[in-house]
Amino acid sequence: MELSIYSLFKVNIANLVQNKAMLAYTGRTQPSEIDRMPYWEYEEYMKAIEKIIEEENKRQEEAEKGKSSKSYNPRTYQRQAQRSVPKMPSAPRMPSMPSFNKTPRL
Repeated sequence: MELSIYSLFKVNIANLVQNKAMLAYTGRTQPSEIDRMPYWEYEEYMKAIEKIIEEENKRQEEAEKGKSSKSYNPRTYQRQAQRSVPKMPSAPRMPSMPSFNKTPRL
C-alpha cells in the first residue's frame, strides 16, 4: 500500500530534464523558472504546450494537403521560363557600302 502511494509521487528525472530542454529551446523558458513552479503548475504547463504543438501540427498538415492538391504540370514551368528569358535581338545587318565602280569622266 505504501509503495503504491509512493509511486504516485515519483518523478522521472530523465523525462523532466528532457522537458526542460525542450521548453528552454522552443518556449524560451529558463530552466530555473521551471524549477520554481509547483509541480501541479508544471504539469498544466506541459499539457498546454502539448496542445499548442498538436494544433500547430494540424495546421501544417492542412497546409501541406493544400500544396499537394495542386498537381505538377511541367507546362506551367515552361511558360514561366519562357516569360523570364529575354528575347535576343535579331542579328545586326551590315551597312550597305557605296559602289565605286564607275570611273569618273574627264
